[in-house]
Amino acid sequence: MTAPTERRGHGRHVAIGVVVALLLILLPLGWLGPRSSQAASAAGSLAVTADLLRADASRGDIAAVARGITTLKSQASLLHELTGDPLWAVATHLPVVGARASAAREIGSIADRLATAAAPLADLLPRLDNRALAAAGGRLDVAAIAALGPVLTTLATSMAQAAHDIEAINRDGLSGGQVGQLASLRNALVDAKEPLSATAAVLPMIAHLLGSDGARTWFVALQNLAEARGNGGIVGAYALLHTDSGKVTLVEAASRKKLDAGPRIPDGNLPQEFRELWGGDATLWADMNLSPHFPYSAQLILNGWAARGGAPLDGVVAIDQNLVAALLSGTGPVTVRGISVDAASAVQFLTRDVYARFPVVADKDAVVVEFVQAVFMRLAAGQVSLAPLLKALRANDSQGHFMLWSARGDEQMRIEQYSVAGVLPDTPGPFAMAVINNGAGNKLDAYTEVTLDYRQGQCAAPVRTSQIHVTVHNSAPASGLPAYVQGRLDLPQELQATAPQGSNKVLLSVYGTAGSTNGLTTVDGEEIGVPVGLERGHPVWRVDLVLLPGQTRTVDIEMIESVDPATAATVGVQPMAIPQVVHLSPCTRP
Repeated sequence: MTAPTERRGHGRHVAIGVVVALLLILLPLGWLGPRSSQAASAAGSLAVTADLLRADASRGDIAAVARGITTLKSQASLLHELTGDPLWAVATHLPVVGARASAAREIGSIADRLATAAAPLADLLPRLDNRALAAAGGRLDVAAIAALGPVLTTLATSMAQAAHDIEAINRDGLSGGQVGQLASLRNALVDAKEPLSATAAVLPMIAHLLGSDGARTWFVALQNLAEARGNGGIVGAYALLHTDSGKVTLVEAASRKKLDAGPRIPDGNLPQEFRELWGGDATLWADMNLSPHFPYSAQLILNGWAARGGAPLDGVVAIDQNLVAALLSGTGPVTVRGISVDAASAVQFLTRDVYARFPVVADKDAVVVEFVQAVFMRLAAGQVSLAPLLKALRANDSQGHFMLWSARGDEQMRIEQYSVAGVLPDTPGPFAMAVINNGAGNKLDAYTEVTLDYRQGQCAAPVRTSQIHVTVHNSAPASGLPAYVQGRLDLPQELQATAPQGSNKVLLSVYGTAGSTNGLTTVDGEEIGVPVGLERGHPVWRVDLVLLPGQTRTVDIEMIESVDPATAATVGVQPMAIPQVVHLSPCTRP
């Protein structure tokens, strides 16, 4: 599914928004005398603390945030006490000012509940501060990371309840400005909930990856989205990491070409339908991730590593350029052969610039390995700031830029509760997904754009005809790219030199609803026959497309599907250099 979009800035303004709303309502209540003045003063102090807290969070000063939360809790408790006593309760029933007094009482209670939900952070956050990390010799406090998840979940739930309670406040007697402020406050709380929930979801996976459940050895595959594969991009380099109770050790980092020497990857423990769909190509290290179902790719890596006589692996991690940029958000920039790469430039460097700077393939491969070593050595040394790292990871885990698989069945079952598992669903229900694999052996998928529109048929019909409309566009320039980037290795050698510059070939696989059939397929409006395969119950229709620079190709599939009208439709999204655009059109009603 497409990842939810965060409305930036709203979450960090929630605390100050609460007290600003309260001040606007308190100020007209001068008739309450000293009590109203004290409440207004407490609200003002709370506003100042909330503003400082926001600034500390923006700087990533975890220790200061922890101190601010302690102060915020004390001030919110005082405010709640002042607006929650019996005298104030009586005032809520008086004419004219009763509505304002009632609103102030409710917001005071909300401020106290939010601060109470956030209070455990005051103890947890200092354990994740850079100073604590340095004092522990670079060992991350995985217990604190694991404990942080439930706290953020509780806080997100508290925000959702607060938004509901604000919606229920009686607006009669409030001014238009006060009503608007309450609406803004409610929206801020709603917007803040999703980022908190998303962070809470990724934290258990981070703790697990860092060895919270004991020593683990992970194969980390660096996928290059410039050459598309079913669950990301071709693996260009890999690292072997050992983690134990928060301590990270880099065991090895090397180019994938070290693995290409063989032997082929055994695939006997993969499903027959997988082997029939992808054939022997999936037993090559360059192609073992053709499927969008990441656990298949991870199992192949485990098989291939064992076949080479490698030490037992506990699991597999897949990352791409976007996740590397997220890591650099925490480690800071690294320098490779005089080139400084930071979080802002990492995607561009790994997707395009490295080929222009290092046109000799062997040099390019060496630079990528040195880059991977530099990043993971920073992590191993504990040279990382967790606040920006977690923020960046939260933005990437649901988009397929970071995937995780465990060789231990019980752990894998827990992982599959989250999007980080990279699972192609095998549950019934309306479904569509467009997957491309590069068919030319080049790096032009840095310029490939894919759009999918799943146009559902009738809502109530148990058997209906739906449409899957896919467009593939090649935005590559017609000249100026390095030969290695724009090669056409799919062509006979004698034709490769004369192939149009910037042209590409992609292998499109369209996944449909489990059990559905194909009524009609057209490419650019022309009817064609398409081969069909099967993966995890989904029919897979395959079309090979050659695209010239600037060209757009369209594929339309008429899908006859049996569906339960009560089951919601879903759309799968492949991680790509240029993010896929997907549309889920609603079902039609007769």
